[in-house]
Amino acid sequence: MQNITVNYAAGAADLALDLFGRAIADEELAAAAGALDGAALSVSVRKGRELFVEITHPLIVRQERGFRRDANGELYIWNHYFEKRHDAAPGVGLRSFKIQVEGARRLGVKRIELWAAGDLNDRSYNGYLTWAIFGFDAPLTLRERQELSVDPQLAGVQTVNDLFQRGGRKWWQDYGTARRMRFDLADDSSMMQQFRTYLKGKGLSKE
Repeated sequence: MQNITVNYAAGAADLALDLFGRAIADEELAAAAGALDGAALSVSVRKGRELFVEITHPLIVRQERGFRRDANGELYIWNHYFEKRHDAAPGVGLRSFKIQVEGARRLGVKRIELWAAGDLNDRSYNGYLTWAIFGFDAPLTLRERQELSVDPQLAGVQTVNDLFQRGGRKWWQDYGTARRMRFDLADDSSMMQQFRTYLKGKGLSKE
């Protein structure tokens, strides 16, 4: 990564050392947060145990990431917020997430979680669709599974990721709703597989 600046508030460097188990370079933290070249990161401590990262960049209105460990000690990232500038070229969010996936995996992060906001009637947010396209997963509700059961191709799906794997993107675009979602960073997860397929379709895969 190029031209990255990172500023740690009081106590944040100590928390980073505790979370990651070693001193990490600014570029490592920036990549795992999905920062673009030229970004400035402000790192602080939130609620005692979250390493909170605010990212400033000319193409982005607001980008916030939190590094945490769960009750089992697994390291994960909570993607608090992402909004690109309205005049930014398409693909900024995808580029940021691709950087984040690669950087997070290098740091040993197990998963990324977030609240995917919006629905067809709430055009102010499109996270429910965009994150699902990238591969994020969540359980479908009973009502959703019942509605899908009338379609032989989609009957029996249990999760958003499964729905997309079976060609249900249009259904989710029309009927999906906001919810907590997760992205498993394991190499063989269905989420990673879907994301790699999407990148390949965009001509961004290394394969």
